Amino acid sequence: MSLKTIKSICLGCLAFLIILYSPKIDALSHEWIPAVPKSQYEAQLFDKNSIEEHQHGFIRVLSKYIL
Repeated sequence: MSLKTIKSICLGCLAFLIILYSPKIDALSHEWIPAVPKSQYEAQLFDKNSIEEHQHGFIRVLSKYIL
């Protein structure tokens, strides 16, 4: 077998694996809602889908400020 044939086979296998294995993508899964009333200069939002309760009653939430 030539090197060109081996490269073609490897690229074909790689393309096949990429098509079969599609990882879970959560890029657009955020549901941003206002945390406090919007002020004149900024707004604070938090992601409703990111609320997690941890040990000892701690709560974790993804939030962001928009200026």
